[in-house]
Amino acid sequence: MGELIEHFEDPSISERILSSTRSFEGRLLKVDSVDIELPNGHRTTHEVVRHPGAVCVVALDDQGRVLVVRQYRTALERVTVEVPAGKLDHPGEDRAEAARRELREETGLTMHAPVYRGIVDFFCDPWPAERMHLYTCTDFTGTLTDCNEGTLEWVPKPEVENLPIWQGDKIFLRLLAEGAPFFHLELTYHGDTLVQAVLEGETLPCG
Repeated sequence: MGELIEHFEDPSISERILSSTRSFEGRLLKVDSVDIELPNGHRTTHEVVRHPGAVCVVALDDQGRVLVVRQYRTALERVTVEVPAGKLDHPGEDRAEAARRELREETGLTMHAPVYRGIVDFFCDPWPAERMHLYTCTDFTGTLTDCNEGTLEWVPKPEVENLPIWQGDKIFLRLLAEGAPFFHLELTYHGDTLVQAVLEGETLPCG
């Protein structure tokens, strides 16, 4: 392939990708076996986990309530409260259409005129980084219908902070409630504990 991966813009430690083979392809993650030539000329193979990215929809009704999903997360062995979201796992589908699809599949609602509000990057070793594209919507049609993933509930915005939701979710929901312009938020977790939040290069309190 001849592609160069530059680290810190230092040619002395650049690595050359010689070939890449898809070794696993699941519903959520893909794993590539990548043959690398190191700066000293030696060759090795890395296994690289690929995440497709995600979309998230914050739906608001005419009473100013936020639509949330209460669902059991097997990996955590507990119930969580989240806003509707899903993976970018349909080839050729753009982000806005993916957001419409996810809201329709999870809630039965059809979203009109979604607004692209921000990008949220999640980091949690040893898992691959995940980029989530954040949309809001106040214009939708259809009948609210529970899906297999959990129970839907409209929650007044002031009460969202008190729900058992991810700490990072509270940060981006607060930004949306405050009418923040388009933003880039980086969230770093150790397990399920938020340890760092960076908004447009500026560190925020995690509590």
